[in-house]
Amino acid sequence: MRPTLRCLALGSLLLLALAAPAAAQYMRMTTDNPTDPTRLRASGTTIVTIFLDTDHDRNGTLQSCNSHTSAYCGGTGTTPQPLDMFSYTLALKAVGGTVTWGSFTPTDASYTETSPPLQSNTEVEINRTRPPGTFTPPGLATLGSITVTPVTGAPRIDVQIGAS
Repeated sequence: MRPTLRCLALGSLLLLALAAPAAAQYMRMTTDNPTDPTRLRASGTTIVTIFLDTDHDRNGTLQSCNSHTSAYCGGTGTTPQPLDMFSYTLALKAVGGTVTWGSFTPTDASYTETSPPLQSNTEVEINRTRPPGTFTPPGLATLGSITVTPVTGAPRIDVQIGAS
């Protein structure tokens, strides 16, 4: 590995190690299903769009840091505000059937893959990050879209904490 690339990789790892974690406040998904935007189509491909609201709880309450613990409040990370976003991991799970996952398309092209998606016929994990020193400010962000095609059963898509 060239010395410049090695230094860049080491610097990126150090920045990630220094960053204080912040739990997402509220994540939601919608689909392009014309009969119910909260469900997959019974057959064929459905586009699922994922949103993240970093400064509101599900009930709409405005938050200035992790809403349920003060452990990470105070802006001690590498970004000026506790809820600024510089990377994300999406872990989605098909429940009640199996699916074929399509490609994830981020809404903000500044977010690039940190590793190829991990996927099975029921789960997918997507990891994205921005260039060092840049971030998305707190608020509602459309993370991106992924196509999902039911294969067996009548699956729904849930957000999960990490891969099973």
